[in-house]
Formats: sequence, structure tokens, C-alpha cells
Amino acid sequence: MLLWFWPENKRFDFRDCKKFFNIDSCHLTDDRSLYPRAQAVLIFHRAIQDDLANLPASPRPRLQRWIWFNMDSPTNTRRIAGIEGLFNLTLSYRKDADIHVRWKLTFKKDADEDFMLPKKERLLCWIVGDNDLKTNSGERYTYYRELVKHVRVDVIYRSSAESLKGENYFRNISSCKFYLSFEDSIHRDYITETFNGPLAAGTVPIVLGPPRKNYENFAPSTSFIHVNDFPNAMTLAKFLLKLDKDNETYLSGVSTLDGARQHTTLSKRMKFTGALSLLQTTSNSKPAISHLQF
Repeated sequence: MLLWFWPENKRFDFRDCKKFFNIDSCHLTDDRSLYPRAQAVLIFHRAIQDDLANLPASPRPRLQRWIWFNMDSPTNTRRIAGIEGLFNLTLSYRKDADIHVRWKLTFKKDADEDFMLPKKERLLCWIVGDNDLKTNSGERYTYYRELVKHVRVDVIYRSSAESLKGENYFRNISSCKFYLSFEDSIHRDYITETFNGPLAAGTVPIVLGPPRKNYENFAPSTSFIHVNDFPNAMTLAKFLLKLDKDNETYLSGVSTLDGARQHTTLSKRMKFTGALSLLQTTSNSKPAISHLQF
């Protein structure tokens, strides 16, 4: 399989395909000179949305399959007329994609009696870009502006911390009892790391995104709070302030988070693992998501 573009130019070493993916007879490459021999080509939507000349040049080998790769929501996906007929398979966060990928979380079936919650120094936190609160008028900011009238939200700006990656990220998140896991757009199955990160850090996410039932496909129903569980932001704020004073109830609720683990080391490979596996079992076909821009 040929990677025509690296997703967001994030590279990793995959030279030993069998060892890295545990798939027999696989060959993953970014060497474009192998295009005429490639069984499949993985094409990142962002890389072609501004210029279709970034697609592989004709002629296209007759049995070669093209995989459309997009992890952005419909709101954040630039539409390109006429590309549906180019692709055979889809790779996306959507559960109905041919190759469904997302950040992986696992949970223990039973709570650990010795579960130790990270020390909590703040009630409610949110990590945002430097100018987001000033310039964005989306649904999540509308809700935030109403919520902050009734409860303090500790806003952490991305540039104000040394780093919000790895341990520093989890250290920031784990110090909060609750975290605003507000998606930048609301669409089916569009549930990003803003949800998984707090869970893995032992912090309860308050979600604004697709309906609760959609979240429950990926995490236990008691592991998060949905804004739609409350009639308005003021009612949610009162609930959080009540839990802040009732540690026993708070701890009983967050015990679900014991054992939540985000498999970040797998995230780089899983996109390609699914594609490589599927190529061994399918023939040329139309993509499962018929309209590629949703």
C-alpha cells in the first residue's frame, strides 16, 4: 500500500511491515516510484482539497484501489465536486466507513476497590487556543459563555503552558474534577481526543457533541456528563457545584474511570493496520460512505 501523503506530515518508521503491523505479506511505502505496482493508494483528503493536481497522475493501474482518508468532521471538510467516483474504500472516524479508526480506549469491567483518583485542585477546566474565546461564535463557545456566568471555568491557553503534550497534558487535565470536552462541530461519530484525554487522565468529561447514545458506543454511560442531560447551562453548573461539595458522590461516579487507558502508541499505526488488513480480504468495490464529504 502506497501512502501518497503522510497525514499532517506526521511520520514514523514502518520499514519492517510484518513486525510493525503483524500482518503477513504486507508492504507499506511512501515511495511514489512504486505507484504503478501498488495494490492500493491511501490519499489524505486535506492534501488534495486545495488542488486536485496533488492526486496521482494518470494512467491509474486497472486493479489498483484508492482509499479516501479523512478524520475531519463534515463542517471542517472542504467539499470537492466529483471525487466520489475515484475511490474504492473509505478510512474515517465514522463507524460506517470501510475502515473505522479512532483513538482507542479500554475500560476495566469492574471498578478497583483501591482506585486512587489523581489529586484535584480545580473544579472545571478547558484547554483552548489563544484567540478562540475572542473570535469563535460556535455552539461550544455559546454554551461556555452561558456556563461561566454560574461556575468558574479554568481556561488553559495552549501557548501558556510549556507543553500540552504527553505527561504535561495529562498533568494539567488530571488536576481538574471536570473537563469541557466540547467538539468544534457536531456530527455523528465525531468524538475526538478532547473526550478520550480526560477519561485517561481520571477526569470526568462534560461533553457537547453528538447525542449521548453515540458517546455510549465508545465509553460507559456513567463515565461522562452530557450537556443535554440538563435543561440549560445554569442547571449543569449547579450540579457541578453540588458534586464539588459531595466528594463521596463524586468518587462513586468517577470510579468508572479506573482503568481507562488511551492507547496513543497504537494511534499512529491503527489507521494503516485496518487498511492493510482489509486489502487482503476485499476486491474492488464502491466505498461504504457513498458521499465522501458526508
